[in-house]
Amino acid sequence: MKKVLHSIYYRSSLYMAKKRNIRRQDMSLKFLDKIIAVKEREITQLKTKRPSLARSLREEGLSLIAEIKRSSPSEGTLAAIQNPLKLLRSYEEGGAAAISVLTEKQYFNGSLEDLRLIAQNTQLPVLRKDFLLSPLQIVESAEAGASAVLLIVKLLGERTGKMLEYTYAMGLEALVEVQNLPELNIAIQAGAKVVVVNNRNLDSLEVDLNTSAILRSEIPEDCICVSASGIFNEYDAQRMQDLAYDGILVGQGLVQSQDPKKQISVLRKGVEKSCA
Repeated sequence: MKKVLHSIYYRSSLYMAKKRNIRRQDMSLKFLDKIIAVKEREITQLKTKRPSLARSLREEGLSLIAEIKRSSPSEGTLAAIQNPLKLLRSYEEGGAAAISVLTEKQYFNGSLEDLRLIAQNTQLPVLRKDFLLSPLQIVESAEAGASAVLLIVKLLGERTGKMLEYTYAMGLEALVEVQNLPELNIAIQAGAKVVVVNNRNLDSLEVDLNTSAILRSEIPEDCICVSASGIFNEYDAQRMQDLAYDGILVGQGLVQSQDPKKQISVLRKGVEKSCA
């Protein structure tokens, strides 16, 4: 009789233990579901907090991305820029649609500190311009406050698609840089939403604005397109406007100007006439 009672008690205890375990698992799953929902909302908020570069570039007329750039391999030292915030205010007052910050240290004398400082003190989208090769640099860019990063097809090749995936996963946008048709095809196949045509050949460092003219017709209509390098006056800007570029990226022509705010107005002068 004792054996029977012991057996019944054992089975009952085992049943209750299993039931409690199932209940705990169910509660745990429900709790995890709640946590996941909360974190997904937080991630969405993080993504939407960053100003959209693409949205700025889609504004009517030719948008201008103003660059903070101290040096370059082709020209050497361009400007000391001891007060990046002063330059930022000039860019904002001049009507820049976005700010590009060179963070490469050895050849451009830039830094992530510049990027953080600018991102913390403007409502404009901020582009990190550097030679990005690793997903860790994408994470680094997001942490520093960038809205977008530059991805160079000449450097990344077929890895461009993966880097784009990492970029989008971090809630950032990307300007995908190309110099010729094969690179443009890689960018398009990778899923680039914003394409920037670099008029400077990275091998010879020579500039040719015809690069933008040649590639423009090959860029899909649903892609935002930007022209960069070699744009110094309103005639260069007007040419890109006539080619139906959405934006231009200007660095040297602004940092070497005595009045960057006025220079932005000069670059946009012909554009404003065409939009009138």
